[in-house]
Amino acid sequence: MGQTMEQLREEMEQCRKCDLWQSRNHLIFGEGNDHAPQESAACLPWLNRQLELVDPRIMILLGATALKYMAGTDYRITRVRGNWIRQGNRLMMPVYHPSALLRNPALKRDTWEDFKKAVYKYRELVDPDHYSPHIPLNGNQTKRES
Repeated sequence: MGQTMEQLREEMEQCRKCDLWQSRNHLIFGEGNDHAPQESAACLPWLNRQLELVDPRIMILLGATALKYMAGTDYRITRVRGNWIRQGNRLMMPVYHPSALLRNPALKRDTWEDFKKAVYKYRELVDPDHYSPHIPLNGNQTKRES
């Protein structure tokens, strides 16, 4: 547990656990602030207090980091995206992070379907007359009827 990022990188560079090491040109290693998990943990109480005040019924969790901090470390974005997670009276919908959509445009269709589920749930729980020109009220309606 006391391993540094540099030590981990060096260990990964020596990895021979599969045949990929024979043809690899370079190691793909994460980048970013080593102390971001510490910063996140320090700021999480502020987010929790805001959630207590706003008390949203529905939350959209953008990506694996949001999923980890809001639902727990047992969840994996690739397994649970698009499915509702209940915590108390709150429903959370994990979706792919926007940066993942930029890296892999094939994920956009799934993400669009996930957001449609969120709109349907919002209509069910909060506002049944909510209108969106992109998501019909009853499956075939394309514009709001007065």
